[in-house]
Amino acid sequence: FVSTPEVAQLVKQQLGWNDEVHHLLSGVTATPDANANVIVISATRPTATDAATLANAFATQFVAWRQATVVASIDSAIAVTNKQLATTRQTDPTYQTLVERRSQLNLFKAMTRGGVSVGEQAVTPAAPASPRPRRDGLLALGAGLFLGIGLAFVREALDVRVHDLEELETLTDLPIVSTIAPLPKAYRGKGRIVALEDPRSPN
Repeated sequence: FVSTPEVAQLVKQQLGWNDEVHHLLSGVTATPDANANVIVISATRPTATDAATLANAFATQFVAWRQATVVASIDSAIAVTNKQLATTRQTDPTYQTLVERRSQLNLFKAMTRGGVSVGEQAVTPAAPASPRPRRDGLLALGAGLFLGIGLAFVREALDVRVHDLEELETLTDLPIVSTIAPLPKAYRGKGRIVALEDPRSPN
């Protein structure tokens, strides 16, 4: 219930920032610890001071919102009790019971803090949570190596060319009688036909 639009709206009013409510919510996380009955609020902002300010504002406004919610529930119960008293005679045995209930509700209303309080204020962090160039660089290096190895395997798997004589013999199960040497660079050229230009050439 900490990072809700209702609480974020209260935070926006308290801080006077121009951020939209959804933007404030995107920079805040609330992690409950059921064993310790504690909620840890973390905030992310461009500056360390603003991050601590935002976390503290959410904690303060959540306590206020929770208190207001509980008080509203108590006021509703008091209103119901008053209606019952209005229709009950003072000589009725239940009248005194209703009076005592109303007194208890008023006392509880005066003492209530919504069951929550700010245990510890957020302090300005000494180092940014992000970016972390060293960590990000190591992650990028690992991802690059993984991607490079994967592409190498894919390229090899998709390569259907015959690379040497041994592979050709294996594929065809036939002996190699002779081979034709590659054409020298002097005879290579666009549109050239060596058999017509130099019929007696060994190439």
